[in-house]
Amino acid sequence: MKRKLLILVLALSAVVVPASAQASPSDPGASGPDITQDGWTEKTWAHLGNWTKGEVSAESWTDLNWPCLGTTDNDQDCKIEDVRGHGLVRKVSKVTRTEIDFTRLGRYPAGTLAVNNTNLNSGTLPVIEHRTPWVQVAQFCGAQDVRTWNRVTFAVRWSDGRLTKGLSLLSDPTDNWAGTICQDAAALTDMTPAERKAARDQLVRA
Repeated sequence: MKRKLLILVLALSAVVVPASAQASPSDPGASGPDITQDGWTEKTWAHLGNWTKGEVSAESWTDLNWPCLGTTDNDQDCKIEDVRGHGLVRKVSKVTRTEIDFTRLGRYPAGTLAVNNTNLNSGTLPVIEHRTPWVQVAQFCGAQDVRTWNRVTFAVRWSDGRLTKGLSLLSDPTDNWAGTICQDAAALTDMTPAERKAARDQLVRA
């Protein structure tokens, strides 16, 4: 993703943060116009190494909750407010069921931020999605290098009855959000709300 950020956030200590892995007062839920993907990656697996025997795919990324001056922008400052891990598993061919075991949001160089280890079984659904809790990020401003990642781990029951466990996909690292909000905060005060919104829309959603 091409992004040069004028604003934002994320500096983390290397700890699991159960207290911060909570929804914001304006929890955006599963999807919405304020949510932006980062670090997206995809992989496809062939059953027994043979595409004709079956195929399953997965996607993994980090969601950014980035409201900008609307009713869900808590501080009306057009800054990223939360991050979460997001995983998806898709039946492609000759798959009876899939089950996501867990989704884990973390950071580089090390550290887990949030985990969703509630199993999700596809049943007859062709696609299932799994998300970690939201992690508030304003409290983490200050680190030199903060890039997040997400890992989704799942199992597949193929149409021939065989079971494959422990398939896992690590997302690409996100952009390094650390430093930009701290370094550019003073400059942002010289921008009007409309200018900040226009910059965000152009750089992130283009």
